[in-house]
Amino acid sequence: GSCTGSGSRCSGMQIDTGDAEAVATAFIRNEKPELEWIGTRALLPKNKVKLLLNLLLVANAAIPRGGELTVRLEDVETEPRFEPLGRGHQPASPRRLAFGAEFRKAKA
Repeated sequence: GSCTGSGSRCSGMQIDTGDAEAVATAFIRNEKPELEWIGTRALLPKNKVKLLLNLLLVANAAIPRGGELTVRLEDVETEPRFEPLGRGHQPASPRRLAFGAEFRKAKA
């Protein structure tokens, strides 16, 4: 679609990483891992922020007994890169992760 209004960025096409951090923090508050978010706030394309949050969900599922989740944002003003990392006490087996995804898909 086309964009209207003043400004060089279209509304809804970029998301503040501070808002993404708030969403991630609220979600992880009810989970076992601890969350560390490293990096400055920036506006990033919506699809990249959604990908980051989805990868965080996968990392969380991979450490069901708790641990640490780290999100590192780098070069957000020039060439944005992000790295989600999960470290757990007893990582889930790939079979458990695959079963969980199939189970959730079947329920939807």
